[in-house]
Amino acid sequence: MGSNRGANRREAAAGRPDAPARQILPRQAKRDLRTTPAWTTFLPSVSALWSFVFGNDRPVEIEIGPGRGDVLMTFAAARPEVNFFAIEHVRGAVEYVQARVAHAGFENVRVLAADARCVVTRIVPPASVAAYHVYFPDPWPKRRHRKRRLVDVALAAALRRTLVPGGAVHVATDLRDLFEDIRAALVAGGLQPSPTQAAPARPVTRFERKYAAAGTHAGSFVAG
Repeated sequence: MGSNRGANRREAAAGRPDAPARQILPRQAKRDLRTTPAWTTFLPSVSALWSFVFGNDRPVEIEIGPGRGDVLMTFAAARPEVNFFAIEHVRGAVEYVQARVAHAGFENVRVLAADARCVVTRIVPPASVAAYHVYFPDPWPKRRHRKRRLVDVALAAALRRTLVPGGAVHVATDLRDLFEDIRAALVAGGLQPSPTQAAPARPVTRFERKYAAAGTHAGSFVAG
């Protein structure tokens, strides 16, 4: 059963096959992005990116892999003074969440169809994110596929670089070995477990009810 869970997650998230994203950028801009973070190429300051995206200077929190958007919607409703930016690689899931956000009338949520590693590493400015939320990422259970897991040392270092002082990465998964892998990567990337900085209360999603009957492994990590 474990070998099918990753595929089931991806199929359930999308309402239709994912289509490749198209980039519409000048050739020089594409060359610049290979060697220079995007925010330094196109924006005059760190705060300009989020001001452009949200139209204000409120704190920004990022959820990587929002799925159906249950946690994202709950956070946005409970904390309207915070901007929430979600990154999801499945285009069908993004369209579904965007429709939910529009129906609810939330003005503090943006959802992007993209590769999270690329966005965090290349686009998110340093010291600009109050918190990251990574809940139930794809486990890629087969050993030969584990290199595809979301959180590695390179991403962990990018998370640390883009967090504001005192910011945190909140993680939850139903698999202990996956949690330990994530923990090891985050620590290697310069983040440390924080027993005092807990994640905000979040709803128990349909996925969590189905797969986490034996319990959820969760933790918060801050810059060491």
